[in-house]
Amino acid sequence: MLMMLTPMRHWDEFCKAIEREELLEQYPLMKWIEEDTRGKLVQVLSDHFATRTRTEWIERLLKYDTIHAPVQSPTEIRDDPQVVANQYLVDYVHPTHGPFKVACSPVQFNGEPTDVRRVAPDVGQDTEDILLDLGLSWEDIGTLKESKVIS
Repeated sequence: MLMMLTPMRHWDEFCKAIEREELLEQYPLMKWIEEDTRGKLVQVLSDHFATRTRTEWIERLLKYDTIHAPVQSPTEIRDDPQVVANQYLVDYVHPTHGPFKVACSPVQFNGEPTDVRRVAPDVGQDTEDILLDLGLSWEDIGTLKESKVIS
């Protein structure tokens, strides 16, 4: 995944990083506004990135001032240094399913780690309470169940 929120700052460096400095002239920044230009550039970059492995591109991009991150699988995320350092996954013992790691809130205050406050509800577990809070009657809820709108 590549990010270029400030292209005027990063486009030159990015083109150097991927060894495609001719793109600076072929796709100047203001041309990006045009939809067909963006599509062509995306295709050029897709084809170029297919010439090396993800690991090779990461090593290359890390040598330059680029904003990027690999799209990771669930098992890769578990071992990501930033995920580990920021304690985004915590051990949790579910009352029914036993122990496993879960994502916790990424918002932390004063360096204090967060924890899991409650078990996620089962599918449909809170449906009736929510509908009652929204003003539906038990009769309304029964009709929704009979119509298979809710279970």
